[in-house]
Amino acid sequence: MDLEKMLRMQTDNDQYVRASTRHYTYQDIGKWIAAKIDNPDYNKLRLGADIMKYLLEQLDTSKSLMENTEIGKKMKELGTE
Repeated sequence: MDLEKMLRMQTDNDQYVRASTRHYTYQDIGKWIAAKIDNPDYNKLRLGADIMKYLLEQLDTSKSLMENTEIGKKMKELGTE
């Protein structure tokens, strides 16, 4: 396999991973919001604050996972993260 084909495949893979990650993230958030709204005891006035809290928790979790990969550790070591 030539270098150009390998680079194209890697780019395609990266784009797929990013798009699928976004897709599943938004799908997960949608399900989470729907579950909150469907609960008759839930105070819907809290929805905005609860969404923000949930997103911040998810950001912390994903950042921690990223930083604990070999690539994440190397990026941090290089000062790029």
